[in-house]
Amino acid sequence: MLHLLTSRVETFALRKVLLLVILCHLSSPKMRAEQLTDDGREKRDLVFVDSNTLVYVEQIGPRQIALMKLDLRTKTSERLHPDTTQNEFGPCFSPDRKYFAFLQNTGNLNLRLVIRNLETKAESEFKEGGFSGMRSPVFTADSQHVIYAYPENGRQHLWRC
Repeated sequence: MLHLLTSRVETFALRKVLLLVILCHLSSPKMRAEQLTDDGREKRDLVFVDSNTLVYVEQIGPRQIALMKLDLRTKTSERLHPDTTQNEFGPCFSPDRKYFAFLQNTGNLNLRLVIRNLETKAESEFKEGGFSGMRSPVFTADSQHVIYAYPENGRQHLWRC
């Protein structure tokens, strides 16, 4: 009896999967994946600047990650800060698109949070001491603050600046 019940459950689950596949195909028959880059390097932390521009982190060498900008119309990528030798990651843009924030490695186990005004190019930075650093910066919905994770006294907390 248990075998029969298991078979019915499996059949029902399979029918649900097939139905989902058919519905997805019928609702978007022209949808297909499109390759945007062809260098094969590791990429992460993808964020949109606008509808045609994507910023992401790429492993550009054995010991360096850099912020990259991809033009989705031309499929061309370039380094956001071509002259820096420091690792940069964790990009985020404010909802009003006036500010850009990212994390930068300033030395062994030391990070700084950089917040750049995109109109004036002025930068603010937040450095925390010790063998730790900020993680996962994100702007608030009103673009007034950046919230990030930071470990203190052995525990992880959220902070706002």
